[in-house]
Amino acid sequence: MGKIILEVKIRISDEDIKDLLDTAGRGAKYWCDNELDFESETDKVIAGETVKIYDRESEEWFSFNLPKVKKGLTLMSIARPQTFADLITKEYDQFTGDVFLQMCLFDDVIYS
Repeated sequence: MGKIILEVKIRISDEDIKDLLDTAGRGAKYWCDNELDFESETDKVIAGETVKIYDRESEEWFSFNLPKVKKGLTLMSIARPQTFADLITKEYDQFTGDVFLQMCLFDDVIYS
């Protein structure tokens, strides 16, 4: 039996993205320095500005912006569908946020 492939488009509100960024800010503190748990920083990202995130493990700075948010959401929906479902059902937590941020920056989850 073959696979059925569906392409589904959904809308995620700015408020849900801001909430996800806030949980990412707190959930990723074990590997990076970021200020995503501050509304002023999440507002910048939503407005299309770039914020900086410092990866303490690799000692590198990363630019984080709206295109990376979109990329991370897309990758998470494919590679981590259950975690993505947690976002859609509003059952997300700091783990969801951490996975999301790593997908945005690294295209994969490299820290756990």
